[in-house]
Amino acid sequence: GSPSTTTFEKAKIVAKKGLPYPQFTAFKNLERFPGDVVCGEFESPDITMRFVTQWRPFIVVKGEMGPSNSPEAVDIYCSENPAMSLYKGLGIDLRNVNDQNIAKVRDDLSNLVEVIKEYERLNDLLPPSSGGLSLLLNDGTVRGMLDAIPMDPWGNPYNYESVQWGGSATRSFELWSFGKDNKRGGVGDNADISYKHLPYLIHVASLSEES
Repeated sequence: GSPSTTTFEKAKIVAKKGLPYPQFTAFKNLERFPGDVVCGEFESPDITMRFVTQWRPFIVVKGEMGPSNSPEAVDIYCSENPAMSLYKGLGIDLRNVNDQNIAKVRDDLSNLVEVIKEYERLNDLLPPSSGGLSLLLNDGTVRGMLDAIPMDPWGNPYNYESVQWGGSATRSFELWSFGKDNKRGGVGDNADISYKHLPYLIHVASLSEES
């Protein structure tokens, strides 16, 4: 078989993992994209076997399932030019350079997320919005993981909000920089960057390193 066939067969195996009936899963529209990405669609019976789910997109990146199959993720990963798709979709500009400001935001958010998740694991709840990120410096469970709470490259604090009702299933948090203008919306230096965009930033930066 050709290299593509093998790549597609491997991607199908990854996409089937965790499905209740992998043996009855069908695929279509498989394509390869830069950065060792395979995109396509699949349908598979639901757990009751009563019906087959509708065709859904899937993304496999470097042999692992992509971070999500949202329309936003499909736009960026399943693109011949992910940097352009990132710019058009979210206003974050990595088209020509590995921007040092964006690299700092990426590293800061990655570090903060790690500490927030460790706090959640140890305390069985997220840091409350009211205490903000400064709580992570003084809380006994995660003290020492951070030397200081970083500011974004434009001297503004990172924004943090948590939502938690009841159990862990309903817990979520937001962590983001509003960019240079420190307000919602904007492109280039003014683009908002959330921790949820980290997989995209890492993916696009890895492509510019490869080229």
